[in-house]
Amino acid sequence: MQNALSQPDRTSADRLSTIRMDKPARQHPNFGEIARLQPAIRAPELAEFLRHYASIHPYDRLPALADFKLAARPYLQRFCLTIAPEAGFMPQHAGEGRLSFRIIGAGSEITRAFPFPLANRLVDDITTQDDPGFRYAASIATDVMKRRQIAHYRGPARLTDSEAFAVVEYCSCPFAADGHTVDHIVAAMIYQESPDIPDGI
Repeated sequence: MQNALSQPDRTSADRLSTIRMDKPARQHPNFGEIARLQPAIRAPELAEFLRHYASIHPYDRLPALADFKLAARPYLQRFCLTIAPEAGFMPQHAGEGRLSFRIIGAGSEITRAFPFPLANRLVDDITTQDDPGFRYAASIATDVMKRRQIAHYRGPARLTDSEAFAVVEYCSCPFAADGHTVDHIVAAMIYQESPDIPDGI
């Protein structure tokens, strides 16, 4: 009978396989958040957006933006705003702990809500320090980036004062090419006219 000293060493792959079996990957918290949000989502386009996000989301890490293939779904793309964090903090935000974000793309339903172009602009370029709407949007994006989790909101629109876009429901979803460091956030934003809803969820 072969003793322990005469047994051949296991390969590195064998050892890694055993480690993975002993310590299974932990499911990313976005899956739990999606399950929690599904009954609360009112806009069918937003529900479809979340289903698509969940379908390409890896089990234990964030999906890459390249896997989302939003351009192949124009019926969803028109509701989407894509932003990316800029390197470093903006000087005017020293001490606030939030980043600046550049708008990479905006769908047709988003641009209709604003009287000026959005693409390739910093959020800070189209707001002032006293504008609570964009400051709120930037703080939500910063939170999504730091927590690496989805954010949901339904309530009065904060980024436009048009009566045609009085209410907004949106989900902001993080993406990471390496699975961990957020490099893009895509928000699906559904505007409505009726203001008769509670503020925020």
